[in-house]
Amino acid sequence: MDWHIKFIIFSALILLLFCSRQEKETVQRNDELSFEVDSTKLEVATNLVDLGIQLNSPKGWKPIADRLFAELSEKTAAVNLSDSVFSCKPVAIFLNHQTNSLLFISSVPGLDDTSSLATYKNLIQEQLAPRKAGDFLKDQVHFSQFLIQDEQHVNFKLIFQNNKHHYIQFDYIIPIHSYVSELKAIEASIGSITVINPK
Repeated sequence: MDWHIKFIIFSALILLLFCSRQEKETVQRNDELSFEVDSTKLEVATNLVDLGIQLNSPKGWKPIADRLFAELSEKTAAVNLSDSVFSCKPVAIFLNHQTNSLLFISSVPGLDDTSSLATYKNLIQEQLAPRKAGDFLKDQVHFSQFLIQDEQHVNFKLIFQNNKHHYIQFDYIIPIHSYVSELKAIEASIGSITVINPK
């Protein structure tokens, strides 16, 4: 099996195994943020019509092949156990082959109201011990953001609602040695996220 495939599957399974727990809320802030979206650091826009969102992935971060996405989705179904409170359903995955950076976009069916979001955010705090956490407002959309780091990777995790009040999660996962070079592109990509009216 190609090592890129192994890397993607390994990263996905770590994310998906996490998506199954519960607890209480942390105090956060809401600030309207504006982002400088540098188009030279971004790919062309991707419309995820069913989710009601549009985004630009960072430059060089391309959608993975349909075959690999289908394989990963199959593994996801096996990981998301029936007694899980939360589950993550991958919707799109982007990979930068040069830096081994990944963007996972998932729907989170277990999140359906403010109370369950508070539980989920508390679970992230307890299980992943983020270096930073907070809420911000962009274009009247509330985002919860977490910066999670281990010895090998940095993860920018974002959670927000679309216009149908379904929760969506973005995970930008970057190897530590590529963090500085990818940071501006990731910030531009976050700034490009737009909630649109789903069909």
